[in-house]
Amino acid sequence: MELDKLLAPDGNLTGLLRQAQYFNQLDQLVKRLLPPNLREHCRVVCVEESDLVIHAYIPMAASRLKMMLPALLPQIQQHCDWVRHIRVYTQPRNPSPERNKTHSIPSDALPSFERTAQKVEQYPELAQALRDLIQHQQ
Repeated sequence: MELDKLLAPDGNLTGLLRQAQYFNQLDQLVKRLLPPNLREHCRVVCVEESDLVIHAYIPMAASRLKMMLPALLPQIQQHCDWVRHIRVYTQPRNPSPERNKTHSIPSDALPSFERTAQKVEQYPELAQALRDLIQHQQ
């Protein structure tokens, strides 16, 4: 496939890019209308018929958004008169992939960590942290 053909005015990607830009603009509009501490916890995800669908990443944000809907809907309708309803769903973000352990303590060094843990028994949290580190390395 040639990229020029896909990006041509009648190409497949042109409509998709336009749609992505439109959703990005909608998302920015909604976020401008929200309190600053709520903006990072939600996102406009789609339009179904005349419903604007917003995903909130945490339940607190979803609850707060739902309480704000009576005031938020008219503000959005000033810019997008086709919006009749707003639906809010809780949709957690995808968790970050588990990181692989990249560093390890050589096994011949572990006994010295154990000796150090014994020497610092007067600091129980430090001694326990050293033992946890040893356990994690085994």
